[in-house]
Amino acid sequence: MHNSDNEPKTYPEGDFSFISNNSLFKNKLSNMYKAITLLKLWSFMETIPTPQTESMYWVHPSICSIEDHPLVQNDKHMNHSFEMCIGAMRTIKGVGWKTYVKEYLDLMNCILEEPKGKEEEKMLTELEMFDRAFDEIIHVSI
Repeated sequence: MHNSDNEPKTYPEGDFSFISNNSLFKNKLSNMYKAITLLKLWSFMETIPTPQTESMYWVHPSICSIEDHPLVQNDKHMNHSFEMCIGAMRTIKGVGWKTYVKEYLDLMNCILEEPKGKEEEKMLTELEMFDRAFDEIIHVSI
């Protein structure tokens, strides 16, 4: 929704359409956001402990509730995609929706628009490779 030509587009809370490139990850974020909202676990996102071990997430009852929600179950997460989405939800709760969207878009604009030297081109290539690899991993898990 544009308020005027000079104002940036705004996105309603939970609308991940600003993520243009990895649609599967975008869907996973959207579904987890909806599940946390339906389960009324946003206050938990504020207090969720940082995992000390890889399996720590899997034993907390609230995390299990999120993981078992049909929207999240249908996404067929692998451990790392689940953890990445939980991390994004923690960030959204911590900084707020508008700040999360703005920081994401600012980061993407920096990556895509700045002139790139050899090191930056290499980093962008690695980022693109990671994005493609993540997308392929998700396809394999489906």
